[in-house]
Amino acid sequence: MPNNPNIIDIPTICEDLAEDIGIQLGDGCIGIFKDGKLKNGAPRYRKSIEICGNKTEDRPYLIEHVRSLKRKLYGDNFSIQIIENRNAGTVVLVMKSVKLFDFYKSIGLPIGPKTHAKMPEIINSIPLRRAFLRGLTDTDGCLCFRINGKYRCPVIRLAMKSTELARDVCKALDENELTYSWMRDSKRHDKRTGNTHTINDIYIAGNKNLEKWMKLIGFNNPVHRSKYILYKELGMCLKHTCLEERLRLIKENDLNMKN
Repeated sequence: MPNNPNIIDIPTICEDLAEDIGIQLGDGCIGIFKDGKLKNGAPRYRKSIEICGNKTEDRPYLIEHVRSLKRKLYGDNFSIQIIENRNAGTVVLVMKSVKLFDFYKSIGLPIGPKTHAKMPEIINSIPLRRAFLRGLTDTDGCLCFRINGKYRCPVIRLAMKSTELARDVCKALDENELTYSWMRDSKRHDKRTGNTHTINDIYIAGNKNLEKWMKLIGFNNPVHRSKYILYKELGMCLKHTCLEERLRLIKENDLNMKN
């Protein structure tokens, strides 16, 4: 018997759910899309939840972590379709669950553009906000290293269109005593579309901040985590390496990805 995407469990608020919400506000999309036509010729629509990433770098995170997290939260009957677009270089998790769509909508996640997205009110404690930050950064953030003299300065960067969400993120960073800089209204050119977007950039820089982040929040995305492991254990993270190369270095140096 095929899975019915509407037969799902709706969990009470917990850290896993807070992380899932952060993921959806990161690289997720909740929308109503055209899906063929009805017998009378009128357009047919479907409610859909999607999460998109790079087909090589983000695939392990989406398939191994995000898909497992969704099923842990919403039940084994929860149907998740994996779609790869070779031309666009993307992998997408697609969930056609009306019940989950309505749940996300009920807690305040935006349908369509996330220009004015906010952290939902149900994320109302420090542990929940930490889990939310982890999900958001795993999908819409990055860990990079800037050269400062001979010192490679680690920087966690988050970028988002919504000023309201950026403000919520800054409040969560404040309560965890993480220092940051917030660059509002940065202009970003999208080479794929040719459009220019206004972005809020949040930078969390320095080794002290990074260690505190790892202790309190951490990463579940191996793209970020592999960079941290190499930086911490080898004192460097080589530029322009892909996830596969970093995982090979970690294996060759007998390092533990769970550190």
